[in-house]
Amino acid sequence: MAVAAGIDLEHAHAAIQAAIEAGEPSALRVLGYGEMTLVVGWPADAPAWALKRLPPFAGEARLEAYRGLLGEYLGALAARGIAVAPTEFAALPGPGGTHVGYLVQPLAPPGRMLDAFLREAPEPAGRAALAAVVATVMQGVDERVALDGQIPNWLLGADGVPQLVDVSTPMMRDAAGRDRLDAELFAAVYPWVVRGVLKRWVAPAVLAGYHDPRTNLTDAAANLLRQNLDRWVPVLLEEAAAAGGERAPTADEVRRYHRNDTLLWGTNERLRRAERRWRRRRGEAYPMLLAPPGAIRPKRVREWR
Repeated sequence: MAVAAGIDLEHAHAAIQAAIEAGEPSALRVLGYGEMTLVVGWPADAPAWALKRLPPFAGEARLEAYRGLLGEYLGALAARGIAVAPTEFAALPGPGGTHVGYLVQPLAPPGRMLDAFLREAPEPAGRAALAAVVATVMQGVDERVALDGQIPNWLLGADGVPQLVDVSTPMMRDAAGRDRLDAELFAAVYPWVVRGVLKRWVAPAVLAGYHDPRTNLTDAAANLLRQNLDRWVPVLLEEAAAAGGERAPTADEVRRYHRNDTLLWGTNERLRRAERRWRRRRGEAYPMLLAPPGAIRPKRVREWR
């Protein structure tokens, strides 16, 4: 299946599936391990595209529901003036009668992903980029629509406007305030004994934070700490205060959030590894390629004062 010029998605899918079955990246060019996704540069020898693999969909109905929600989400973001990196969605048959979805995007030019940009940027350029992200979060997040404002989720376009690259979690609510995203898609990679708790309590609580501008920006600031980009935390907080006033997070909130976030996702990582071991002992395949230990939450190398 060709999704865009130069991509044979079936070939890419076969390579990714082989790596998942082997439990290691093999010849893949892994760009990032998300909590629920895998991002691969394709083709591996000269990447021109970023392929984001989603967890398998248990049935065509769930696949089509996600496809429809993603289309609505992209439309809602566009209506709010939020730039999104060009994104296509496609799916292929997966193991055991499942369907595997892929988000396909052009690979970002070197140094244009926001986290990479901030590592080398002078203060005025970095401040301008973070101010644009703050403004985008403020205008794009409310009770009906949300986005994940974490730093690695932004690409700086040639015009300097930040483009959202992570739209794999279409965060939308209905008129009654209920999340429309099927939490089963993401809970399925965890042990069955915790899936009910994840779907009923954890997932709604996590999604609720992204619908609140203050919590969203707190998460973005804490992500700067996660990326060892400490020097930019005060800058983001200053820009948030200038744009949001009382809705801006405080330094103490960011510190607490970072500690809790580290504990939460460390637990999630251990749970996924436990589920993979359990399935392998039963002769079953685990549907995701997990990051090497500690890769999702890198070791801190400095402390923000």
